[in-house]
Amino acid sequence: EGEEQVSAAETALAAAIAARAEMTDDLTRAKTALDAALAERAAALEARDDSAARLAEALSRSTQAETELAAISDALDAANAARLAFEGDLDDARARLAEAEADVTRLREAAGAEATERDRLSAALQAAQSELAALSGTADAAADLREQLEAALAAKLAAERSRDTEMTEAERRAVLLETARRELAEEEAVSLDARREVAALNGQVAELRQQLGTLQGLLDLASEQDAAKDVRIETLGAQLNEAMARALMEEQRRVTLEESELERLERYQSEFFGRLRDLLSDREGVQIAGDRFVFSSEVLFPSGSAELSQAGRDQIRRVAGLLQEVSKEIPDSIDWVIRVDGHTDDVPLRGTGRYSDNWELSQG
Repeated sequence: EGEEQVSAAETALAAAIAARAEMTDDLTRAKTALDAALAERAAALEARDDSAARLAEALSRSTQAETELAAISDALDAANAARLAFEGDLDDARARLAEAEADVTRLREAAGAEATERDRLSAALQAAQSELAALSGTADAAADLREQLEAALAAKLAAERSRDTEMTEAERRAVLLETARRELAEEEAVSLDARREVAALNGQVAELRQQLGTLQGLLDLASEQDAAKDVRIETLGAQLNEAMARALMEEQRRVTLEESELERLERYQSEFFGRLRDLLSDREGVQIAGDRFVFSSEVLFPSGSAELSQAGRDQIRRVAGLLQEVSKEIPDSIDWVIRVDGHTDDVPLRGTGRYSDNWELSQG
């Protein structure tokens, strides 16, 4: 029986040891998991802190960016207003330039038509001159023909003299006279036709010369008109340049005046605040806070009351006197305000008097 108890105890001990080992393993695994979870949580907290810091920095940058954006927007609005004003002047100048260019186009088209007509008349004149030269050549040829006929007639007469022995003198003279008359008639006919052609050509030449004179007059007139148009174009261009220069100078003058006025106001404002500081720096109850002058009156009302005390009335009169004195030094061009800050008692009311609490007292 004792051995069985020992064996049972050993078995139970072995089971307990095994259970303890298993529990130890479980605890180890649990600790490992816990350590991992803690590490993850620490990393998450660190990441959250970093994110919060980055978010705060981003918010700060965003606020600064919004401020800068507002300033840029104001500057952009002012620039746009100036640009619109300048564009209006520029549109007027462009309209005048378009009108001038249209005038130039019309003048050039008219000059082109005149140049085409001038070229046509010049070509006609050259053709007439060529035809006249050809006719002059025809007249020269007629003169040569006459000389040849005269020479042939003389040769014929000489040849016929050799055979005059068979003809009587009267017959020979009649034949010679008839031959001469016939040849002279032919020559006169040819000469008359040539003279007619020369006269017709001379008439054409005279007409062409008259047309050429008319055309030359038109060309001279066109040249004068072109010169006048060039002068007008130059005048319009000069006027346009002058208008644009005036617009630009006006814009620059306006900007300069605005800058000067702003600088003058800033300088005057600085001088004004300097004089007020000198005036109020030694006054009792006046505090200077930047561009503000604070008139401090600590106790104007008795505790728990909405009625001014006598001391409070005296302080109000003193502040009013200071304001009346200072207001004489403030120019009309400077906007200024009076702000009154009031505070109730810092001692809580019990509700036994006229006012139930400090809020109601502040409304009294």
